[in-house]
Amino acid sequence: MSVYESRRKESQAQFIVAARTFRLTTLRICKKFPKSYQYSLTNKIVQTVQDIYLNCVRGNTIFITENMPLKDYSMRHNYLQTALCDTEAMLAEITFCYTILDSGNNIFAEKYDYIKAFSRWTEEGNELQRLLKNLIQSDKKKYNKE
Repeated sequence: MSVYESRRKESQAQFIVAARTFRLTTLRICKKFPKSYQYSLTNKIVQTVQDIYLNCVRGNTIFITENMPLKDYSMRHNYLQTALCDTEAMLAEITFCYTILDSGNNIFAEKYDYIKAFSRWTEEGNELQRLLKNLIQSDKKKYNKE
């Protein structure tokens, strides 16, 4: 049975898809940076976005149930909270990278190209951040209710 798009609710696992998409976009953009930035910038960005994705997956493996012990809830909460904090850090790194390229770059052919790429990158980061915040709040309500 189909549900009208306007009546669909946000999927609980949508944050994993958003994390995967954010990771793919990050990898594609970091590949465009010159090798001279590899050790000082892009390796750390790629590692951070990998940590975000893996923490989302780890957090999703722990389900909230009626008789869930506090230890399990805390573990899930810590994974999701770490992913959220790393997403905040990534958004700061995106701003830093934009500042580097805005002062002059030879990575993108035209200014429009990197503005478009960075806008998409930032939007995906903001979307992931929103989904994680909503999930953490939802988990708190579910755990305290049960």
